[in-house]
Amino acid sequence: MSDLAPELLNWFDDHLRPGDEYRVREARAWTRWPHRFRQRVEVGEPQFDRDAMATRVVVTTPLVTAIRDVDAALELAVGSNRVASLSAIVVDEAAGTVGLACAASVRPLNKSWLVQTLGEVLKLQIAVPEMGDPEALAEGFGGIPDLAPHPTSGPRPEPQPEMAVVEAYQQAGVERGRIFHGIYAAAVGDLHSMGIPSTANGTMLTIGADTFNLGGPARITLENATHPGFGNGLLVVLRADGAAPAAHPARAANELNRRELWDRIDGQTFGAWSYDEAGLGHLVFYPNRLIPGGEAERRARLINCVLDEARRLAWLDRVWAEVLAGTSAGS
Repeated sequence: MSDLAPELLNWFDDHLRPGDEYRVREARAWTRWPHRFRQRVEVGEPQFDRDAMATRVVVTTPLVTAIRDVDAALELAVGSNRVASLSAIVVDEAAGTVGLACAASVRPLNKSWLVQTLGEVLKLQIAVPEMGDPEALAEGFGGIPDLAPHPTSGPRPEPQPEMAVVEAYQQAGVERGRIFHGIYAAAVGDLHSMGIPSTANGTMLTIGADTFNLGGPARITLENATHPGFGNGLLVVLRADGAAPAAHPARAANELNRRELWDRIDGQTFGAWSYDEAGLGHLVFYPNRLIPGGEAERRARLINCVLDEARRLAWLDRVWAEVLAGTSAGS
């Protein structure tokens, strides 16, 4: 059984180049300090998933510690996650911390493109908070900045050049959405051949899905959209219309974000679960710069997104009752 941990950690080291003095390498983990915040990559043991071995990679950027009011932090997190892109804001109630997190399951057939995508997600996950004021961010969550320096080198005085990556994403976002009408229409044919009914209306793809335990249907939509921070790109939304309402919606959504990092080995954990007036939903936004170049690759991206949301829905169908029980009022 092949263990991808050394290969993946070597790739992150070579691709992100933090320098020996501003990283810590462990057997299954890697932490880097590109400037004030730090970022940790953890690689799980290989697990059999469907027809192949999958290696789970979980990435976290700690932001705030010593939060004083957990309920207030949860409400701010769920509100912020309504405009998530690729990482979720996750509150650790027991530790009193707030961080950004995402995960991906690397398999032999997706490794070539997924690792490259994950590398870009890592850059954005830490570059976005680096653009702001850590003190103001921590004050908003009712805590203090989580800026633990490198254990021997101390704080990094200047940011790595990659911290300017956000500007490149914003510039690409000025262009029109990169997935056109014909690609959406072609994806419908692909999905139908896989037994997945879907419809396309211009630059929007819609799939209805049944559930076993949630009590009603769900809906997956993919469409060209504009993100407030990154401009144009692809928005993927899963709406669980039949899910029973949570007594504490923000806590329930946060619990889904926390659990999915390690629990859902069969797909990618980009984006975030959130709650709004329409109920429970999950969204992920792929900025234009992350949309592949060729028409066939863009069509494949749509199909992969649909399949990932279908697996996410199946996971939700299994765990939602347990999440409700664990996050009910007074728990």
